[in-house]
Amino acid sequence: MTLPAYLVAFNLSVMPVDYQWDTVLFNTFWAVTDEDNPRLANALQLISAKAAFALGVACSEWVVARVDGHTDTKDALSRIEAAWAGAIDPLYAKLPAPPPNPPEAVQLFASPLRLAMKLIANAHESCTGDGEGVRSSTQGLAMLVDHIAGRHPAYAPWLSASLRRCHEHYPASDTLVEDEAPVPRELFNPGFVWSQEAVHAAIQEFLPTLNPAGNPYLRSPEAMLAAGFKGVPYGGGK
Repeated sequence: MTLPAYLVAFNLSVMPVDYQWDTVLFNTFWAVTDEDNPRLANALQLISAKAAFALGVACSEWVVARVDGHTDTKDALSRIEAAWAGAIDPLYAKLPAPPPNPPEAVQLFASPLRLAMKLIANAHESCTGDGEGVRSSTQGLAMLVDHIAGRHPAYAPWLSASLRRCHEHYPASDTLVEDEAPVPRELFNPGFVWSQEAVHAAIQEFLPTLNPAGNPYLRSPEAMLAAGFKGVPYGGGK
């Protein structure tokens, strides 16, 4: 998987390194509370758990775009590909926590990326039942992006617009996460014009491109069916 064109155009990786990084910051974004950003926390409560998960995945792409060229992002992109499938149905993905970074990695870039993958894994694990925990992980991801790339003029408008779209088309309800409407990656592209037909087309185009044999974070069709997936895996969603 490659980054979306709109993110590539922002050239985040060439921004000046104007942020600090240490274990305290890592833990701050890992364990955010509503009080850390009440406005964002409240906005996330207004959208479905699956939409919150998808927004977190989109935020993780911002992290990759920021650190690209400074640290290895290949594994992260495989995880993100699987996570986008998980935003359609959580059973598509299997996302373990990432291993520690190698000693030679530049932690100023590698550690925020690892944190983003930990938060996505945690959010995916919470994508069941009432989805408790998904929104706090996404809050951590959004705050992480703000810390490492928030000076870019596109980020704040993008986040606000993304939250508005999620609220409009994927509002919070009492529906179990497993039964919530799937969320396509395209929803977070500033140029996407939402309609049920456009969402369906985006999902139909995306799923056949996935290769579970080539991505260790995608479940095999057999494993999905054994886990209770209804329908044809990689053939059109739920």
